[in-house]
Order: sequence, then C-alpha cells, then structure tokens
Amino acid sequence: MILYRVFGVFDCDYFPFVGFTGFAVRGAFGVALRDLACVRGGETSCRGCEYRLSCVYYLLFELRSVDFPGVRFARRGAARGVARPYVVLPVRCCGRDLEFGVVIIAPKYLEYEFMFISSFLKMGFLGLGVDPVRHVRRRFRVVEVVREDPLSGLRQVVYSDEDGYVPQPLPDCVKVNLLDRVSADSLLDLRPRFVEVRFLTPTQVRYGGVVVEEFPLVAIVMNLARRYSLLAVFHGVGDPIPTDVARELRDWVRDRVKLVFSRFRRVGLRKFSLKTRQVRDLGSFVLGRFVYEFDPEFWSRRDLAELAMKLLLVGQYVGVGQLASAGCGQYVLSVPFRFVRE
Repeated sequence: MILYRVFGVFDCDYFPFVGFTGFAVRGAFGVALRDLACVRGGETSCRGCEYRLSCVYYLLFELRSVDFPGVRFARRGAARGVARPYVVLPVRCCGRDLEFGVVIIAPKYLEYEFMFISSFLKMGFLGLGVDPVRHVRRRFRVVEVVREDPLSGLRQVVYSDEDGYVPQPLPDCVKVNLLDRVSADSLLDLRPRFVEVRFLTPTQVRYGGVVVEEFPLVAIVMNLARRYSLLAVFHGVGDPIPTDVARELRDWVRDRVKLVFSRFRRVGLRKFSLKTRQVRDLGSFVLGRFVYEFDPEFWSRRDLAELAMKLLLVGQYVGVGQLASAGCGQYVLSVPFRFVRE
C-alpha cells in the first residue's frame, strides 16, 4: 500500500470548492489515466477490448467479477464491479496551493508508477471541478509528488517540477500481506474498555441490507472484512478471510461490543459524472464520532480480537462503506483516555 501525495498550485484565484471534493479527484484521475493508458484511443467503453486485462485503467477502474469466472465471489457477484484497489484523498486548499492524494492498495499495480504520475500531471490540465463564477475548470500545476508508505512512515519524492520523475526503489515491506503489515499488539495488551471512531469524510454503511446512521461496530468490521477479502481475491493484497472465520468474527463482535455514544450530522452527497454529464443524488451520509464499549470477554479470544483490530487499523487507510474509493468513509481510530457520557 502506497500513498501518493500530490502538491500543486492553481493557475489563478478560483472560487472555493463547495461540497465534497473526492469525486472531483477520482473523476479527473480516472479520465487522465484512461486517456494515457488506452491503446485504442478515443474509446468510451472497455467492454470487448482484448487488451483490457493488461490495461492499468481497466484494472483500477473497470475490472468486473465476470473477468474471474472461476472465483466464488465472481459467480455470486455476476456482472457487478469488484472492490477498487485505490482510494483518493479529497482536495485540501490554502490560497492557490492545493494537495490531494491517491492510495494504491495493491502492490502489483505499483509497477505503473510512471503512469500514475503522468496522470497527476494531466489532471492539472483537465482541472478539478468547474468554477461556478468563471465557468471554467480549476486548472493547476503539479509542483511535487511524494510517495509515502503509511505503515512504515517512509517518505520519498518521486516527482518535482525541477527534476521531473525521480524513480526510487520500492521498499520490500509493501509487498507483504496487508493484514500482516499491521500490528494490533498494543491494543491487545491494553484491552481498552472504550474505542472511538471519528469519521473525517462523509460515510454511508449498510448493515443487514439497509443503510444505518448509528453504526454498530460489527457493521464496520464486517464491511472491512468483505472489502479486504475482495481485494485479496481480485487484486492479491493477501489471503481472503475464510467464510467460517468471518461468521465467527461477526458473532463475536456483535455480542461483545456495543455503541454507547454517537454525535454526528447528516450530509447529502451528489455526484457529477464527467462521462454522462449528469448529476446523481447519492443519498444521506454522516460525519461524526462514535464510541464503543467492549465487554472484557471480547479480549479473551485473541485470534478474533486481533483480526477485528487489524481490520479497523487497516480501514483508516482504505476507508469503509459506500464510495470508499472516492474518499468517503475515512476515519481515525483512537482510545479515549477517559470517556464521559455527554
């Protein structure tokens, strides 16, 4: 898992962004990558393309479960898409300066790093969203791209406007099973009574087939368990969680962890599609904090407690719930020093 942080400068003083910017980043990244990667040029659909399974754009944005007919997940998912092996970080602005990020979750796609950086540069020409006053897209110039390994803290400059692309060797640790790279030992030793999850970007989680606003922890854990297993099956980030283990994990978390405090606000999201030129209503999402109380017995099964904690730790980087690839569902996990019910 590698995070590319992109730093840039807008061409002029554009009108500030209104609403969630993750969709603008994901849309521009997808369009730029497709334009650079497509060998057929000008095609609007990847269906029927004989090169699709060797195309980085298709592998990241369009891969479908029908491309894996022998996989159980694929048979169940039919023609639906699969978990996307990337996550974007929304734009942050300060004057004309901007920053956004793209997390490549699956190490096998890091061989396309030059293509990613070229896409970031092209995103500057395409622009991010439309300025409602000037009626033009917000164009920018990329100043620097920094490659980070969030789990080890390694930080390398791989592009600058002075030196261009600067290839750097990838650390071997990024090729290890994603869950094996995360350690939950400190949490297992601490055995906290309370754990807080603070959602930083709009989040929508389904549990029992319906959208819930006050997420039970089991809903978050099982959403992450399924997403991790899909990433493992289709993108090789590790080994999928066996079905029997997933069911045992679900029952263990559901019966021994309860939501004791929540403070959130609802936000409605809409998305403008660069492909269809239409606006789509995505429904209600939430932002806020949730505190969960753990029964002491939860920690007695170290294997299940460790799996749950590792999934929650990984989830801080890959997001949870609907539209996680667009930057939704990003959160921070913490242990309150003292929790007082408000």
